[in-house]
Amino acid sequence: MGEDRCTSLHKAAGNGHKDIVEVLLRNKANVDAVDENGWTPLHWAARCGYIEVAKALIENGADPLLKNKDGNIPRGLARNDIKKPLKDAEKEQLGATTRSFVVNCIIKCCCCSGTFCNRDGCS
Repeated sequence: MGEDRCTSLHKAAGNGHKDIVEVLLRNKANVDAVDENGWTPLHWAARCGYIEVAKALIENGADPLLKNKDGNIPRGLARNDIKKPLKDAEKEQLGATTRSFVVNCIIKCCCCSGTFCNRDGCS
């Protein structure tokens, strides 16, 4: 990581090197690492229009909703040709968050016997 906190993954993503991005991800590079301006590799791929790189990052867990220091998510910086896949990833991320919330609520309301709780406790 350089002085600007820019990682090899940032550089590969920002230059459209999908093959290098994939190697770095297989070797456990932090997909959501931030540079000094709060940009993730996905911000760079989106800004530079590298749709295949952006897809690879998203498929490996990049969060499309992370904001940089200026408050921009990757789609806010993206070229037009890459905005739709980013919007789809955002919807998926939001859906996963909602599903996770619902599942956690259900789990918290379950008793050991597997029955659901009513207002007074387990029924």
